[in-house]
Amino acid sequence: MEFSTLLEERLIFPQYKFISKSDYYDEVFNLVSKDINEKITKGIIIDSINEREKLGPIVFGNIAIPHARIENLDDLIISIATSKTGFDFNGEKVNMIVLILTALEKSKLYLQCLKAISTIGLDTENYNKLISLEKSGDIIDFIKSLNLKVKEYLTVKDLMNENVISIRPETTVHEALILMYSKNISGLPVVDEKNKVVGYITGHSILNLGIPDYLKQMENVSFLRTFEPFSELLKNQNNIQIKNIMLKDLCIVNVDASIIEVAIKMVEDKIRRIFIVDENQILKGVITRKDLIKKVMIE
Repeated sequence: MEFSTLLEERLIFPQYKFISKSDYYDEVFNLVSKDINEKITKGIIIDSINEREKLGPIVFGNIAIPHARIENLDDLIISIATSKTGFDFNGEKVNMIVLILTALEKSKLYLQCLKAISTIGLDTENYNKLISLEKSGDIIDFIKSLNLKVKEYLTVKDLMNENVISIRPETTVHEALILMYSKNISGLPVVDEKNKVVGYITGHSILNLGIPDYLKQMENVSFLRTFEPFSELLKNQNNIQIKNIMLKDLCIVNVDASIIEVAIKMVEDKIRRIFIVDENQILKGVITRKDLIKKVMIE
């Protein structure tokens, strides 16, 4: 489906004279109030938007995207306000506001719309053209000309984090530890010179390296008060290469895998993160439990 087909001229405000976001929300509500469930009040909508704002940023570059999922809302509501001179939105200057209201169970549609909007924002020429238009119909026609698609279903490509930090097999344990600590991450994919995934290393697997097998088999090790389990590891961390200790049985899925496929893998196999690859096994991204919960269930 075309993103432009989700837009209505009456909810597009070119060169909007912005006073406050509350006034903007009031104007949108007054336009849609006759078309939505009578149980949905202006207060419910504003409270829902404000609650969502507490969870994380809603300003991305020069675009503010206030949004909320509303109980009893049957349809998707999208409003766009633009201004060449800009708005002060939560203390940040933006030139476009895109308000999205959707039903509780329609997070996938919101995420697809967000992707379409971000596509506009990332193209400076298209963005500048859009915020310069002065008629609602022209804005919709311009967005239509961009041929932005909204898919009927989500794939991992829509949710994955593309900025994946990886290491090579020749990386030492010391280098891996420093990287994990500095980036505050608990695991790293291992890739070859072609960026193909060949393994995975975690803090757990490095700690495991420092504990002798015989100790792991003991039910009670509290008597070992003076034993230093990581002494050998500390001595050799600059010499041990990741290829010698990396996990090769890691979970990967294709970029076109469905969200339900990933969710089932995470639950059944107790996996925290899944690496995303293309048909040539080239690393393209990663998706974590946190991503799935945040983007599908919260946003």
